[in-house]
Amino acid sequence: YRDYQNVQTAMLTYQDRTGSIPGDTSTTSTTADNLISDNKAFWNTLRTANLYDVSGATDSNPKHVFGGNMLVGNKVLGFTGNVICFTGIDSGTADTDIAKAFDTLFDDGDGTKGQIRATADGTTFPTAGAGSAYAAGKQMVCISFD
Repeated sequence: YRDYQNVQTAMLTYQDRTGSIPGDTSTTSTTADNLISDNKAFWNTLRTANLYDVSGATDSNPKHVFGGNMLVGNKVLGFTGNVICFTGIDSGTADTDIAKAFDTLFDDGDGTKGQIRATADGTTFPTAGAGSAYAAGKQMVCISFD
């Protein structure tokens, strides 16, 4: 959850300084929709503003504490606003069900609703659909910024 908080703080700091959301590729502030529409632009903007350390090449996604990628975007899994997703979160037996334990500790423990939702693991931001129940294997866990 600390990774989420750090990214949210960097995003809100950038918004306070500039009046816009990093990764919102709208052309002017009068047409900005305040939705993250470009994952790469989001991380590069925070990197160049010295608000978040994204190690590696300029087109890389930062890693979360469990080793998977952090991805950002909007309007997926039933969310209506901006979202950060964590790939490669273990979900399965009671001893390794990090995904559900995380959701239970910080939200409602249900991958289909609430501020934290789950979907099948992948390497790209989910494109549509609703959250899903936690299943054995790796999961992508997404958290609403709103």
